[in-house]
Amino acid sequence: MQVVLRRTVAEVRVSGGTLPAGAPVACLIGAAGRDPERYAAPDLFDPFRTDQDRSTGGPESCPAVLLGRLEAELGVRALLDAMPRLRWADGFRPSSTGLLTRGPRTLLVRPG
Repeated sequence: MQVVLRRTVAEVRVSGGTLPAGAPVACLIGAAGRDPERYAAPDLFDPFRTDQDRSTGGPESCPAVLLGRLEAELGVRALLDAMPRLRWADGFRPSSTGLLTRGPRTLLVRPG
């Protein structure tokens, strides 16, 4: 998902002004980790990047966040351990589709 819709629970000051309590907010989570002033390679997908922090994952106490993080970490590690030379198929480059779920419909890879 690229957009998560929320409402403020209290008045919140942001760079462009102040949002009142109860204001609708569209969180553009697809932009998380993309600030070139904060991240060394913001456009590079690297699940093991060393400059990431926990602020992009949601509240630490949320079971879904903890489970999702664990599943993603273990799943990617297991895949890369089993196929350390995994690469895109020759000539294939993923292209994002959709408004909310901006992800590729297919991923063509070769085991290496």
